[in-house]
Amino acid sequence: MGSRVDQWGSKIKSEVIWEDLYNEGREYPHICGEVTVYLKPDILGKGLGKQALRFIEKIAKEQGFHTLIATICMENTRSKSLFERNGYEQCALFKEIGYKFDRKLDIGSFQKIL
Repeated sequence: MGSRVDQWGSKIKSEVIWEDLYNEGREYPHICGEVTVYLKPDILGKGLGKQALRFIEKIAKEQGFHTLIATICMENTRSKSLFERNGYEQCALFKEIGYKFDRKLDIGSFQKIL
């Protein structure tokens, strides 16, 4: 997990999660990571999500990742829009697998090949 402080004094954290892949006793490089961006409500609409995403993608590229996946509640239109505007394409839709606010929610996976 890495973090840095941006020019507004907000801490940007990035976390890349992967699964170890093995074949015949040899470890293969990690090429796919999961990306998540959470922002406090009072800093929405200032371009920080885009900055955070670009920072995470830069680190992922430097570490040899080929693809990033974002998992998003389909009702979160701001998050969905952020990822789509930055080149992520929806690659999966899981119907009613989330549960929040006393109701079932659809979850989408969005992918970007770096």
